[in-house]
Amino acid sequence: MPLTVSPDGTHLQRDGAFFPYVADTAWSVFADATEDEWPWYLDRRRSQGFTSVAISILPILHDRTVHSDAREPFAVDADGHYDLDSPDPAYFARAARLVQHTLDRKIVPTLVVLWCNYAPDTWGAELTPWAVMTAPQRRAYVSLVATTFGPLGPIFAVSGDDRFVDPAAIAAYVDVRDQLRAEAPGWLLTAHSAPTPGCPTRSPTPWTSSSTSQVTRPMPRTGATRWPSSTAAGSSASR
Repeated sequence: MPLTVSPDGTHLQRDGAFFPYVADTAWSVFADATEDEWPWYLDRRRSQGFTSVAISILPILHDRTVHSDAREPFAVDADGHYDLDSPDPAYFARAARLVQHTLDRKIVPTLVVLWCNYAPDTWGAELTPWAVMTAPQRRAYVSLVATTFGPLGPIFAVSGDDRFVDPAAIAAYVDVRDQLRAEAPGWLLTAHSAPTPGCPTRSPTPWTSSSTSQVTRPMPRTGATRWPSSTAAGSSASR
C-alpha cells in the first residue's frame, strides 16, 4: 500500500497507521553501487530501524568521486559532459531493479528527481553549467523517470539541495511536480533543500504533498562498518 498523509496533515501513514519516516541517504547508489552490495546495505539499514533511503536518480556532479565501475545516466562526450538528449536505457533499467530490491525489504525509496546541478540558476548549476537541462530535455527526462519508477511507488523529491531563491529554478521544480502528478499520479511528492533554504523546511510548502527535514548526525568510523550513515530524516506532512 502507498504512503499517504494523515487526515490532520501531521504525519505519514500506511493502511491508516502511523509510518515513522526515518531515512538514510545513499545518494549515488544508481551510479556507483553494485547490485551485489546493495542488498547487503539494505539489510543492514533495515536491521538498524531505517524505513526509507534517499537516492538521487542522477549523479551529484559537484560532489562525486568517479571510479572505473561507475555508470552514467547519459551518453558522455569527448569533454566528459553529458549528452542530455541521450539517456542510457541500461542505467535506468538497473536503477529500477535496485528500487525493487529496496521495496522487497519494506524500505521506502525516496528518489530525488532533479538535483540542483541540473536546474537553472542554482548554486549547483554554477559549478556544472554544462549539466543544466533545457525545458524540453527536462520534460523528456521526467517522463523517463515517471515511466521507470512510477509503477514502483516511491516518494519523489522534486529538488535536490536547492536554496529555493531563484525564480527560474523554482519554476523548473514546479514543472517537475506538475509533470509527475500527471504521469505518475498517486505518489507522495516532497523537496530536498540545502541547509539554509529560502523556504521553511519544517512546514509544508504549498506545492508538495509532504515536507521533510534532514538532520546531520556524526557517526564514529569503524573498520567493521561499510556505508557509514551520517544522516537521518524526520518528516512532517500536509494534504
